[in-house]
Amino acid sequence: AEAAPGDPALVTLFWSPPEGARAVEAQRAASPGPLQLVDGAGEVAASWPITLPVLPDGLWRAQRLLRLPADLADGSYTWRLALPDGPALSWGRLTLHAPERLWEAPPVALPVGVTLGGRATLLGANLTPPGVALQPGGVLTVTLVWRAEAEMGRSYHVFLHLRGPGGEMVAQSDGVPAGWTRPTTGWLPGEVVVDERVLALPAALPAGVYTLSAGLYDPDSGQRLTAPDGTDALPLPVRLEVVVGEG
Repeated sequence: AEAAPGDPALVTLFWSPPEGARAVEAQRAASPGPLQLVDGAGEVAASWPITLPVLPDGLWRAQRLLRLPADLADGSYTWRLALPDGPALSWGRLTLHAPERLWEAPPVALPVGVTLGGRATLLGANLTPPGVALQPGGVLTVTLVWRAEAEMGRSYHVFLHLRGPGGEMVAQSDGVPAGWTRPTTGWLPGEVVVDERVLALPAALPAGVYTLSAGLYDPDSGQRLTAPDGTDALPLPVRLEVVVGEG
């Protein structure tokens, strides 16, 4: 199996009590210690408690949806279950592919510097092509630069909205950062994540001034992370224009 730091992992264990043992004694005898993820050097890299509820057929089952720690290093890992009496049980291989992390922010032409929910700061953005003129039917690439302020147990999605002269939505891009490759569950505090987003512009764009805003939201609830002043959509400091007759 392969995964990345911060990914979810569903682990299901089945356990059979000693034959003829009473239920309470069997439960005690069968209750294992923690479920562990062990690295190639034999060191415990992560650990989770396990409980075994009784099933009607006399087996116990433990199922846990785990979140792999965001700080796990690249490499091969083994699952291990510690037992109260006897040797630990080891099985399986999990290959972790840690991302290449960036700790210094690239220059941004459009600085923002606002933190959302105490979790991530939008440092700013760059536009491609640069400038303020929008080309109807063209493409606008907006590169957002984020810095993680804390580890996140949820995979937040980024939204980028382009709104027209009347505040109407004319283009948007939503999803997991960096082309669905860098979920926020894998971000480490202080890490910088560069998130390129492409907006396809409609062929019919009325003349006027257009604005860009970005933010983070929980895809399950739709709830957005907010800035200290309550703002949940951070405006980028640029006014884009469509001029009739140009382009």
